[in-house]
Amino acid sequence: MKLTNVEQLPHELMVKALNLRNSSRVIYITLCNCKEAKSASDIANLVGESRAYVSMRLNQLEDQDLVKEVKGTNRREKLFMVVQ
Repeated sequence: MKLTNVEQLPHELMVKALNLRNSSRVIYITLCNCKEAKSASDIANLVGESRAYVSMRLNQLEDQDLVKEVKGTNRREKLFMVVQ
């Protein structure tokens, strides 16, 4: 897994990211770098992990109130974005 654009994160998001385990941190930082909401499949492609694994981590981040779910154009589509 590769962390990208860590230097461009706002300070408050970086502090939140540093308090996460590495497995969740990579996914959180990747989502922070996205301009719009992304699906678990989109994030999985970016970090090189399976969709199921990324979905589990995104749901954990949602439980921690770091990420929120938004509805996509497709009623079954579940998108995630960072809570700021």
